[in-house]
Amino acid sequence: MSAPDTGQMAIEFNKNGIEIKEFRAPLLGSGDPEWVTIEEHGWDELPAENLNMSVKAIKPEMIEDEGDGGLRSLVLRLSSLERSTPGEPHDETSFWELVETEIGITYDDGKITFAAEKTGKQNLKEFVELLVDRGYIGSTDLPVESGHKRYVLNTEPEHKEGDDMVNPEQLAPDIHLETHYSDEMKKKLMNRIVDRFVN
Repeated sequence: MSAPDTGQMAIEFNKNGIEIKEFRAPLLGSGDPEWVTIEEHGWDELPAENLNMSVKAIKPEMIEDEGDGGLRSLVLRLSSLERSTPGEPHDETSFWELVETEIGITYDDGKITFAAEKTGKQNLKEFVELLVDRGYIGSTDLPVESGHKRYVLNTEPEHKEGDDMVNPEQLAPDIHLETHYSDEMKKKLMNRIVDRFVN
């Protein structure tokens, strides 16, 4: 089977339940793309009523056989998969309207403008907090890269090789945000985070 394209989705069925995966490039394009688990549902959690799928085609990718002939896992590549949560905005326009209303950050023709009365750090922190609070980002989505050796989000306040984050903010018990970036870099990261987790 040919190599997956960036952004392709897959579902893995295993003994623990279902994992939804996406083939992703690093946040700033450094390193090789890899499969990242973006959602997990245990067998006791199904049916997942807030998970809406539209599957156009399914391609079996991997079937692994246990010694007794049982199926250990099955990975299916999908040509289309849509996820939505009732009550959340479903398109980019409504998302940015929510951001402007809640935080004061505006978005116009691809350009982010920070709320003037807040620092760049405050803008970034409140923006990511909104994504976490609304369920767009969870600990299972982490880490999120901001460069070859750095994470903008991680489950611990540290970077890829174990170095401490320079100016971390804890958004949840297992979600830590690095805020030590220039304002322009903060805006680039925000756009990329939206492209990955919202659009």
